Amino acid sequence: MTPTWRPTAGPRSTHSGSRAEAVIKRHITASAGWQYRLCSAAEMDHRLSNPHVRFDGVVGERSSWEHFDAGQSSMTDILDAMKADEVTHWARAMLEPGAAVILDTETVDLDTVDHHAPACEVAVIDASTGETRLNTLINPKTPISHGAFQYHGISDADVAHAPTWPEVLPEVLRVTAGRKILAYNSDYDFRVLCRDSNRYHLDPGHLGDETNWDCVMKRRSEWLGIRRWRPLDGGHRALGDCLSARDILLKITTPAQR
Repeated sequence: MTPTWRPTAGPRSTHSGSRAEAVIKRHITASAGWQYRLCSAAEMDHRLSNPHVRFDGVVGERSSWEHFDAGQSSMTDILDAMKADEVTHWARAMLEPGAAVILDTETVDLDTVDHHAPACEVAVIDASTGETRLNTLINPKTPISHGAFQYHGISDADVAHAPTWPEVLPEVLRVTAGRKILAYNSDYDFRVLCRDSNRYHLDPGHLGDETNWDCVMKRRSEWLGIRRWRPLDGGHRALGDCLSARDILLKITTPAQR
């Protein structure tokens, strides 16, 4: 059977009429978050459909409750709500002083798996305060495509006298050191900066460790309970996109409206 996840300990279900109401108790601490154990999909379905069967949730000193009518809420609905709650705690933790920075790059073209497009701008802000820690153009030593120029408005003339990536990398490492690096579509920015470093035979340091990164775009979709990515709707410049990503981070510190 296909396994699914459920919490580990908690209150009994209640029922009204012929419908069971599954009650999930959520542990609210930034450090502990959710605790889970495996159960089968069949077991989960049985627990949600039987008003006399205990539905287990995590017990904590500080708690809030989510109520789901098992006659209307699917197992996917419940798991999505649990994930959204987890994302809310994650966002609050990322906004703690000194916890994280938000980074964004603009590139000379669309960077893909098969085609490297060097960065022509990078910005980093403090996730907690929104303070700008770095905002600089980069001379990519390669022409900026017309499509990229139409997108972000950075021209070859703008970057002609800007520092190159070997000059910028030490500063990026300094302002991101000891912080979780957040980005909107972090896979893209991670790949761009690692490829830029490889291009110049440079060690990307902690920028090259994927575990130091996290993705605001993916977390936003988990918070919304959707299976697609939403565009950032920023201004398509690195600093403006960092600030737009922080606005989203602030928004997902509140319970998702479903």
